[in-house]
Amino acid sequence: MKEKIITASIFFGLIISTRFNNIIFFLPFLYFIYTEFQEKRIIYTTRFFLSATFFSLLFFSPVIIRYDGKFLYHYGADEISLKQIISFSTLYIFGFIGCLSLFLFSIKQFWIDRKIITINYFRIDKDNFMFFSAIMVFINLLFFIKFPLEAGYLTPSVPFLFIIFSNFLSKQSMKLYLISMFISPFFLLLTAQKFDILGIVFSNEKMENQQLKNSAILLDKIEKLPKNSVVLVSSSYDHLLFLKGGNGFAQKKLLKEITLSELKTLKKKKTPFFYTEEAKELSNKQVSVSLEKFGKSIHPIFINER
Repeated sequence: MKEKIITASIFFGLIISTRFNNIIFFLPFLYFIYTEFQEKRIIYTTRFFLSATFFSLLFFSPVIIRYDGKFLYHYGADEISLKQIISFSTLYIFGFIGCLSLFLFSIKQFWIDRKIITINYFRIDKDNFMFFSAIMVFINLLFFIKFPLEAGYLTPSVPFLFIIFSNFLSKQSMKLYLISMFISPFFLLLTAQKFDILGIVFSNEKMENQQLKNSAILLDKIEKLPKNSVVLVSSSYDHLLFLKGGNGFAQKKLLKEITLSELKTLKKKKTPFFYTEEAKELSNKQVSVSLEKFGKSIHPIFINER
């Protein structure tokens, strides 16, 4: 960012293109550039703002074009407890071993040399990069609390959190803490709801296997349906086509969504119509259609064991 600001802008555009919610980090980066460049702060801030905006739109343009600008959807939980927020933002991201080691090393640091903690605490507002890191962590946490869909949304702030920790822990404690963070994802998963010997890496693998198994079962059910059947599968549409190799079904039609007039046409033509419970739930929310009057459910709602 100091020597090649256009290159930095390109990488920032890539950050946003991989996950659009990373746009929340625009303000911290602008703050950092403005405070870091004393002589040409206006020039550098403006240059970064314009070039980062350009590259962000450029790299994200395939999504914007594909979905005609309608790509901002929120599938978050309607209700989430404080216990779940704390659990997701700590145990789920850092693991039980990582959280425990941070707690123990912090106690050790406070007990042995609390002076360094006090000095570095008051140094944060005078150190541009430390303050920038703190803003990154804070704004990321606010976004997660607003949209508590996945704890993975907190991942971008993790390295900046490590930077802050490194200013409060001794070098030896920091090394041991990073080692614990490395092994934590593989052992002892502890969340607000369960405890498991296998860590988050194996837990996610188990979850993905469940999804694959569910899709295989649904595919098998669709294969056994009568010829010329129409099946409403909703959000599973792209996933099923991918598993099918992109070829689809020769004598059956899969739908992502359906209207009331299309349902009436199918009923009039006596076309066999089937749907999944997930599709039924989404249809009730979107167009208030009672699918039971037009066809038959073939698959229950899939719930991951998380």
